[in-house]
Formats: sequence, structure tokens, C-alpha cells
Amino acid sequence: MFPARRKLLTFAVAFLATCAFVTAADAGWVTFKNDTKNTVVVQQVVLLPNGKQARGVPRKLGAGESFREFQTQPGVNTYEVLDAGNPPMKLWAGALNCKTDSQSFSVLTVGGKTGVVQVPEKKP
Repeated sequence: MFPARRKLLTFAVAFLATCAFVTAADAGWVTFKNDTKNTVVVQQVVLLPNGKQARGVPRKLGAGESFREFQTQPGVNTYEVLDAGNPPMKLWAGALNCKTDSQSFSVLTVGGKTGVVQVPEKKP
């Protein structure tokens, strides 16, 4: 009888300790929309502690297409926008401030230069 009670008590204490230290996740959705006439690839780039770069999943976007990804933590994230041609050509690279709320970014070309700008959220 005592071993079962001890296991139950141990489980209950571990469960309560886990619940006590868990906080609500501060994160949000980040949306990228291709507002150019060409197909582009959007990819996140992360700098690892050893100095190497790790690349996220490349997202191929046709003209007018968009994709959303969930950011688990707010912060400044580095992205690259590549031309989808063969070989791919870097059109833009930069850091975007991804906050705790949902945000939208637009990939567009102005004056022959491609860039990424934040789209203001519509207020109801």
C-alpha cells in the first residue's frame, strides 16, 4: 500500500512543480506576403553559438501568395528573400522585429530593389 501512495505523491508533487514554473507563451503569428510579380523564396537564418548559420525551411511564394509561421518567442529574427531562379540570387537580407502579437510583412519591389516592409494591422 505504501509504494503506490509514494508513487502517487511523487507524481503529484512533480506535476504541481511543473505547473508552478510554466508561464504563458509570449508569441505570435508572422505572415509574409509576396507582393512582387516574381516567385521568391523566404527563409529564416539563425546564427548558432559556434558562429555557423542554420537556415530554416525555405518557403517558395508565387506572386500574391503568402504564408504564416508561428514564432515561439518574441525577438529579432533574420530573414533572407531569394529569387527562385536557378541559381537562386539573394534579393534582400535583414533583421525583423517579431513581437508578441501577430504581424504581417510584405515582400515588394520599388524602383528595381526588393525589400521587406511591415504591414500595419487593421484596427476594428
